[in-house]
Parts: sequence; C-alpha cells; structure tokens
Amino acid sequence: MHILFVDESGTAPEPAHAEKSPKFVLGGIVISEKTWPKLRDELEIVKRKYSVDGEIKWRYFHRSQTLHHETLEHLSARNRDRLRVDLFSILKRYPSAKVIACVVDPVHAYKQNLFQTADDLYHHAFGLITKQFVSYLTELSDRHGLNARGLVVADSRSTRQDSRLRTFHHLEMTEGKAKDFEMLVEGLFLVPSDLSVGIQFADLVAGAIFRKHVRHDSEFWDALASSAIKGIDTSLCA
Repeated sequence: MHILFVDESGTAPEPAHAEKSPKFVLGGIVISEKTWPKLRDELEIVKRKYSVDGEIKWRYFHRSQTLHHETLEHLSARNRDRLRVDLFSILKRYPSAKVIACVVDPVHAYKQNLFQTADDLYHHAFGLITKQFVSYLTELSDRHGLNARGLVVADSRSTRQDSRLRTFHHLEMTEGKAKDFEMLVEGLFLVPSDLSVGIQFADLVAGAIFRKHVRHDSEFWDALASSAIKGIDTSLCA
C-alpha cells in the first residue's frame, strides 16, 4: 500500500484576488506503509532534538510567523534553519518516497478562463496530482509484477471546502474514466495537518517548491530533486 499525502503552499485565490497570489502550489509526498512509521519516528527524534512540541509547518520558519506560533518561537534563526535542514535530511534517507507537485499561475489561469472559482483551481491541481499518483502505482505494478494499491490523504481545510473536494474526488473515481482510478482504495481521507506526519512532510515539500517558483530560491527544492527523493515527478500546470 502506498499513501499520497497532499498539502498546499499559498492559497487558491478567487479571481478578484489572483494578483495577490503569484503562484499556488499543491504538493504531495508518496510513501509506503512500511516507510510511514520510519518517518514518524525520525520526525519525533528531530523534534526532541530541538525541543519542539507541536505541528511543524513551512510558514512557521519565517520570523514574522514564528512570533505567532509557539512551536518554533524558542528557536533562533540559525536553529530554525538547522531544523529545516534536518527535516529534509530525513527524506534523503528514503529514496522510495516520491514527490508530486502542481504549480498554478492563478492570474494566467483566470485570464485564459480555465477556471471560474478558487475551488475549480484547487480541484484541477488536485486532480492532476491524483492522476500522477495512479500513474506511479501503475508503473510500480508493471515493473514489479504486483497490484499496487493507494490511498489519498489531504489536509483538512474548511467544512465547505472539504465537502466539495471529497465530492470532486468521488466523482473522479466513479464517473467517466473511473477505471483509471481502480488502484485507489476507498475515497478521499481528510485530516488536520497537526495530526498527520505525512501532511506535515507534504507541507514542507510544497513550501520548498513555492519558494523556488516565487522567491527564486531553490535551496530546498534542489536538495529534494538531486538527492533526497528519486524519480521526482513535478508538473507545472496552467
């Protein structure tokens, strides 16, 4: 069994606010059920090393955000950087992990009338990532002569957003090209990020990709692309 954890960096904006959101990133990390407990244990070891109690999110590493979140406020800028390096180093030890990402330019997307609402934009990115996940499972099955199965777990947002995303995913799995999704088990699982090891790692991956495309700083993305995760599959869409 392989699990795709999905989280976003930035916010999928409505058309009126697209100018304020130069990029929207939806990132995912695929890990097997055998790898998950190892990531969980190593995450706890790193958190104890830095006396971190609570959820780790990419945005907490920025000083302006850190001041409002107790998780990292006790750490100096240098130690926050060291913590982030250690977290990405965990991923380096597991080449079986895979990254899937979609980077959307909201301004371009809305000008081209590709989407009408923020939900449309989010669902489009989510659908692409899910299809890439299924393609990966198919490749695994063909390469190793097995029937790889997968679960999709996404970060829980608002009740309305969760309901619409769950419905979108269900329709993808049951209508039209439903056979393309036969390798997925059940529907979509939604979980608060503070309760999910996988979502917290997905958030870090999405943050690294956002930083590359918006801040033009590829430090952490380069670490992922070159040595941390083999076979990275990224998609620049819209």
